[in-house]
Amino acid sequence: MPTYYEQPAEPALGRWVECGWLLHSDQAITGHRVPPDGCLDIIYDRTHGLRVIGTMTTEQRFDYPEGAWLAGIRFRPGMAGRFLGVSPAELTDTSAPLEDLWAHRAQELKNRLEDAKSIQEAMRIMLGSLPGELRSLSQRLVQARVPSLRSQ
Repeated sequence: MPTYYEQPAEPALGRWVECGWLLHSDQAITGHRVPPDGCLDIIYDRTHGLRVIGTMTTEQRFDYPEGAWLAGIRFRPGMAGRFLGVSPAELTDTSAPLEDLWAHRAQELKNRLEDAKSIQEAMRIMLGSLPGELRSLSQRLVQARVPSLRSQ
């Protein structure tokens, strides 16, 4: 029987992140239903690595092999762009390797996830990586504002 679990984001991330989630099944899964929810996800599985799944405009169904092991972060609608560095609209109804957007940072995260002892630990690693991204985001926003403040 498949196990699906969601963990709310910590309060500091709640503005941007809806939850972390995991899916695990010892048996193959056929036609796993994912309705459109306006959210963008970063997903990790050991077969495909880290991927960004854009907002879906129609319901999708996915098949997973025996032993499926996925962990994800679900961003609130419209809130992933600042973390990813691209407009979420560019990813609508598509997916992309996270390395295409984060390069070195994605490889570091993938290495940590590959060492995870369980899917629960992988979800915690993914959620735990976001405070660093939030600090990086804050620094980028401040740096972007400094030139405009100097010109006033």
